[in-house]
Amino acid sequence: MRIHFSPETTLAIVALVLLPATALAQVNTIFGNANPVPGVKWEIAVLADGYTSSAQFDLDASNLIVHDWMADPFYASLGQHFLIKTVFQASPSSNSSLFGIKITGGVSNCYIQTQPDTDTKIFDAMHANVPSATHVMVLKNDTSTIGCTEHGWTVVSSGNVNTTGTLQHEFGHQLAGLHDEYVIDPNSPYPTPPVNGPNCATDLTKAWWNAFTAPSGISAPVNRPGCKYYGLNIWRPYDTCRMRKPTVDFCPVCKAEMIVAAYGVTLPEPPVSRTTSPPHRRVEAAAPRIVRAAFEMQPPSPDSSVRVVVALTRGTPGQFTRAHVLTAADVAAPAPKMYRRTGDYVYEIKEGNATKETGFLTGDPFEERAYGTKSAPHGTTPSRTANVVISIPESTKAGLASRNVQINVYWLRGVDERISMDRATFERFRSSLLPIASVPVDDLHDALKK
Repeated sequence: MRIHFSPETTLAIVALVLLPATALAQVNTIFGNANPVPGVKWEIAVLADGYTSSAQFDLDASNLIVHDWMADPFYASLGQHFLIKTVFQASPSSNSSLFGIKITGGVSNCYIQTQPDTDTKIFDAMHANVPSATHVMVLKNDTSTIGCTEHGWTVVSSGNVNTTGTLQHEFGHQLAGLHDEYVIDPNSPYPTPPVNGPNCATDLTKAWWNAFTAPSGISAPVNRPGCKYYGLNIWRPYDTCRMRKPTVDFCPVCKAEMIVAAYGVTLPEPPVSRTTSPPHRRVEAAAPRIVRAAFEMQPPSPDSSVRVVVALTRGTPGQFTRAHVLTAADVAAPAPKMYRRTGDYVYEIKEGNATKETGFLTGDPFEERAYGTKSAPHGTTPSRTANVVISIPESTKAGLASRNVQINVYWLRGVDERISMDRATFERFRSSLLPIASVPVDDLHDALKK
């Protein structure tokens, strides 16, 4: 095994006593830098799986991530917001998996089989080697061309180095909560509950893009039927988009959503038209009027937080099921503010009887997404379980051990506005928040000891 003695590797060696299989690894930054940038910084850990050679992994990661994904003109315009690190540990053979992942089957099982401890192994490897990562991706050494996002992580096969669009599409979901615009059954009406998302809506009178001001030379939204796999009673803003066909560009509405997500701003309620975009290097689309999230109620954040991976089980909405912390890690950075609405699931960090922090989870954490050339074209499978990453602000693992902190997850029901879920808004909409899952204090304390 070749070891690169970077600061990240030193951290991995320290964690070896806790994480024997995946901690001792070679960590390299392949894109971006650690310097602060205005807005959100997405730090992504890319884990090697099935590679016996670091040289081959480095080549595949560079081709797929640097020369395809980040070379895409739109993602390149947001490149200052990305910091991507690879984590290499050799597998015993190219047919073996460090995480228990096997590529097999079809879209109905997300093209993969996993083991009961797969999720824990992936997040342990992330926390041991890139503890400040906001997303984790597994690059699987396999000639197939599949991508699968489930349980809070994404796996992509190395065969995608010969294609384009898979990562560009999948991270539209991951970073801005964009819906798929594919239509699998053109004759089926969309069922309940209603959708009023960033790029799909079941009621056009409530769609935010009604107020969208398209840049000069670009047509206004045309509102085509068909989105989120159904052909009737749901609409998308434009004919074509990367969320409908991965090999084309994002439509202007989805570009605006990505830009707003990158610059850490939030939409007002109701949306109001504006003629200029947020500041960015390449003006792609005119977004609705935007305002800074309401941070004034938050105390100054110290440069520390605790990032936990929470395993959720979805039961009957309105009743808390017991959630479980898979792993926890100290992060030498403030917790990111997740106030902007990018989905319908809300988390609450509670200490005693006081709500300390709130925020939205991106997209639907219980939805599994897969993309592959063997099935047309993209499918989802609802799941009763999901993993989510939540940051506890102003904390360390040692300090949390003596505090009564609880984590709750809710479903926001019947609210169409693209609200910003700060603590004041959380209290105002509390009656619309249906309990889903809760991490009890003792479970968090147990995780902190690991």
